Amino acid sequence: MRKSYVSQNVTVSIVLIALIIGTIYLLFIFSSAIWKSQRKEKLYEEFRKDIARLEEENASLSERYDLQRTDEFFDKYAKSNLGKINPGEKVIIIENTPETPPLDFSGLSDEEKEMEILKARPIREQWWHFFFEK
Repeated sequence: MRKSYVSQNVTVSIVLIALIIGTIYLLFIFSSAIWKSQRKEKLYEEFRKDIARLEEENASLSERYDLQRTDEFFDKYAKSNLGKINPGEKVIIIENTPETPPLDFSGLSDEEKEMEILKARPIREQWWHFFFEK
């Protein structure tokens, strides 16, 4: 009787150990499957975002391509880069204005210096100063 009790105890222990090891194995398998699934979902979302971005870029480039295939674009490009002139058009060349020499403030008071600086500004800025900065 004693032998059967010990062998029964050993059998129960072995079965319990096998159940614990099986449970740990199943938990490991399920957790790795969940992790892989979450990783795939994250990659799927990244791919969807990339696809949406690329579709927007593709639409923009397609629109740009269509625009560049128009006669107006060819005409504008030929005029600005190749010097084309259509019949009846006249070309007006506007040269850059020469740079103004640096202002000489020697012997001027602070108020006179401020007036000289203001006179050197473009007219638009002078009017702005006149109406809003005083």
